Amino acid sequence: MVSKDLKLRKIVRSNWHDSFKKFPQKRKRGNGDDGLAILLTLLMGVTLFAGASGLLVRQLMARKLGSSQSYQQMAEAASVNGFNRILSVLNKNNPSEYRGYLYNLVNNEDEDFNWELDHSSRSQLLEQICIDTSKGLPILTDGAKWPTGHTKAGNSTTKTPLPFTLKGADARTEREDGRGDIQSYYRLRSYSVNFASGVGDGVVEIEGMVKRQEAENDELLARSLLIRSFNVKSKLKSDDDWGVIAAKHFDLGPTQITGEGKILWHINEREAAEILKADRSGCKDDLLSRINGTTKSNAKRIWPVLGRDKKSSLSTTLFSENTNEKNSNDYVPGSSKIERVWSFDDTGNRQGEFYCGEEDVVCTRAKNRTRLIKPEGIEMSKSLLKGGSLKLFENLTPYDQKFWKAKKACRPNSRYKRYGYVSVCFEGKPTLNDGYWGYYSKEIVNTSWKVWIETTPKQWTIQIKQKDICKEQSNQNTACHMYIEHMDLENTKILIENDKRPVVIHLELPPTDSKFITGLSSGRIELSNNSLLCGVNSGETKCNNKPERFIISQVRGNESSGCDLNQLQAALQNRAQLQPIVSIEGTSLPAAWVYLHTGTFTLSSDAQLTGLIWANSFCSQNHQLSLSTQRVDGGEGSIVKAADELWRWSKNGILDGNAAMIGRTIARGIRGSGLDMFRRW
Repeated sequence: MVSKDLKLRKIVRSNWHDSFKKFPQKRKRGNGDDGLAILLTLLMGVTLFAGASGLLVRQLMARKLGSSQSYQQMAEAASVNGFNRILSVLNKNNPSEYRGYLYNLVNNEDEDFNWELDHSSRSQLLEQICIDTSKGLPILTDGAKWPTGHTKAGNSTTKTPLPFTLKGADARTEREDGRGDIQSYYRLRSYSVNFASGVGDGVVEIEGMVKRQEAENDELLARSLLIRSFNVKSKLKSDDDWGVIAAKHFDLGPTQITGEGKILWHINEREAAEILKADRSGCKDDLLSRINGTTKSNAKRIWPVLGRDKKSSLSTTLFSENTNEKNSNDYVPGSSKIERVWSFDDTGNRQGEFYCGEEDVVCTRAKNRTRLIKPEGIEMSKSLLKGGSLKLFENLTPYDQKFWKAKKACRPNSRYKRYGYVSVCFEGKPTLNDGYWGYYSKEIVNTSWKVWIETTPKQWTIQIKQKDICKEQSNQNTACHMYIEHMDLENTKILIENDKRPVVIHLELPPTDSKFITGLSSGRIELSNNSLLCGVNSGETKCNNKPERFIISQVRGNESSGCDLNQLQAALQNRAQLQPIVSIEGTSLPAAWVYLHTGTFTLSSDAQLTGLIWANSFCSQNHQLSLSTQRVDGGEGSIVKAADELWRWSKNGILDGNAAMIGRTIARGIRGSGLDMFRRW
């Protein structure tokens, strides 16, 4: 058995030995393609190694580029969010946090730092001079001023980016890459604005930055500059912010206001400097006495505004344009678009130019004619009042017919006094020689007299229906514009229907081709306590007390100079120029919206009115005006709300560009339609 195994091992060893000796011989006989195969194998290995290395490098670069792009997107988002944060702070309505006035001020690193200047050293005056600007800007981390990041006012070299989240327990990490916490920051670089009369365009430059929390300010991962334009508009917060009495010259007197509204005082720069507190925390406490007011409750209503009385088109903007709107005016019947001018007078004073009939109290004429005629179709009724009275006629001579009806007459002083002429009053009709002492002259006879004549008062009621005016008006939903050049009433009621369409009375002549009549074209409305001017519903004789439907407007004419009593009386008597004046007493004008751009609103006695009064001069003459701004129809809000509903100011965007002209406003920044521009570093 052993010999067999040994024999088998010898055979295997012999075969292996033979094979080993033959192997080198076979290698020597290989062909020449083997070297090329080895070379290709080596090249393929190198290629695979290079491809793998390139892919790895590319993946690393893509990751790095992705991080950089991500940081850049964070920086751009930071600049946009910074813009929103700035608008959020400036748009706050809370009076204790209100900083919307900054929209009026340029803030530029290369020129002006108006936002950061000490409020007491800032030279620029705001339009709303009484806004409290003493609070200044917020102080943030490391003493940096919001929103520029300046650590010192006016220092453009030291800047600290403003974080979106605070440090400490409330801090939130936006990103972490293994090397540190990453946060985004922002700061305002510049702000410029073209802002006037409550509306304008603002342009901001806001930097957005990304860095690690512990890095220095100049060690940034990404940085982006946003250049964005937006709209700046003034808004009225509520009806209480409307100026229900507005004027440049004030003699407020004992005026009382029931309901919401402000007293809007148009001031100049000199007055603004006088009433502003030194610390810019508002206006002084003596505003009521400065406008000659005596009702203490009005002190909180006074709101001075600077440079807002220059826009003469406000009335036509609010109450529709009467020169361009088709068929909106009252024309002479049968004419070719020639405006009709109205005059009303029941005083019986015929020495002027008013005359269209022996007992007529209403006359009309074409704007380019001087002849007065009685209007057709107007309903008029007359009644005699009980009792009689002596009526004064001035500037008469013995050659006037009224002179011979005198119950009493007085001859004035004469320049012929040295000849023995003396001033004498007579009971009854005087003779030509009465009062003369040894001398007689025809010139003296022509001297003006004061004559009192006993009269029986007559009361007229004139009802102007909607069909009587604006007959050619194509759209019955638009306002009817009519022109009145003269109104002097003692015992006459004028009722104008305005329930289906509002009526705008222009206290002036039409703007083109109008003839001025000396002694008639006065531009005045004078109403006694026994007279009445108001709007009524169709077929009724009771005033509807809707001031939003009864507008008295004036935009052209000589500007009133103040409330001096002598000047005011001279203006009332001066019939050689158009001097717009509305003078009322009692309830003669129960409801109206009065806008006198250059004219005067005055009182001849205590009066009551529901409505608004905007005038160049408000002159109480020590009489009390009881002004109500409450609606009589039970609707929501004040009469301002009723006017807004009727004229659709808010719906049509009319107030967007005019809010600053009519009351106390807040400035707001609104995202504009311009394209954003980004700049990268």
